[in-house]
Amino acid sequence: MRVPMSVYVDPTIPRHTRRDLLDEMTARGFDFGAAAMRDWQSKGFLADANHDGRWVTGRPGSEAGMWSDNHRQCLAALLELRDRNRDAHLDLSGLGNVVVWWWAYWDGIVELPQVRKALRTWVRPQLGGRYGGARSSERIRRGARATVGTMAGPGAGRATRTEVAERLADLYWTDDQDGLSRLAADVRAVMDPGGTGRTVGSPLQPVKPDGVALGVEVILRAAHAVVADPAALTDDDYTFARAFLRQTWAEYHRDWRALDATALDAAFQYEQPGVALQMREASRSLLTVLGLRLADHANTAPPAEP
Repeated sequence: MRVPMSVYVDPTIPRHTRRDLLDEMTARGFDFGAAAMRDWQSKGFLADANHDGRWVTGRPGSEAGMWSDNHRQCLAALLELRDRNRDAHLDLSGLGNVVVWWWAYWDGIVELPQVRKALRTWVRPQLGGRYGGARSSERIRRGARATVGTMAGPGAGRATRTEVAERLADLYWTDDQDGLSRLAADVRAVMDPGGTGRTVGSPLQPVKPDGVALGVEVILRAAHAVVADPAALTDDDYTFARAFLRQTWAEYHRDWRALDATALDAAFQYEQPGVALQMREASRSLLTVLGLRLADHANTAPPAEP
């Protein structure tokens, strides 16, 4: 009796043509044509084609661009998410966060060039100014008011909260990098108006107002770099950030129960670790680490010549 053999095909090997992908997505019932495919490549929802034909024996560089099984499956997954949320009119840029999540926590699914595009796609609608793509200042202001409301401590008056929220919203709406220098004073004014030394989080990992301000600042600086100066963030920065995210996720998974049990403020609870949390925070967490890397680069750069 002959035993059937299963043939393993490396899912990272490029073997699907553009026509293959388009035909399969159509067969699956997705509305996805050639123009959409080019648009999704530019947004980082689909990887660029592999144009290196050296894997074809004897014909180096002669084959048209192809995509791997991983690329094919990721494309189908994102199209399914798009269609599932179509009635909710969710911003398509949110798919960029899924690509970032795949790269940050899973090996071999997407590569860094695609992630750079996907992160930019996710950031642009949330940032204004010359390089951002935000269209609604009110949406940004609602987010700023919610952020300030979360961090506000006892004694923080309504006028102060409103003023700080407006300045925070302006930082996002105008992408004002110079204005970030005011963040620490603004956060102290709403988080610890009485100067009592208030911290948030858990006594196991207490966070002071300056730490909260730094968290906001590094995200804004990284967001600006992603859309305005991508070369400021090197591949090494991204690789470092991915390793850091995986380490801190493992530590949070280990410690969250103790952190949550000792939380000082109901507004700063520690959510149970799970896929939903990991995915939701993927891009924001990546920006945080990239922003810290930018700060390290600035602190170690040689002084400018007079």
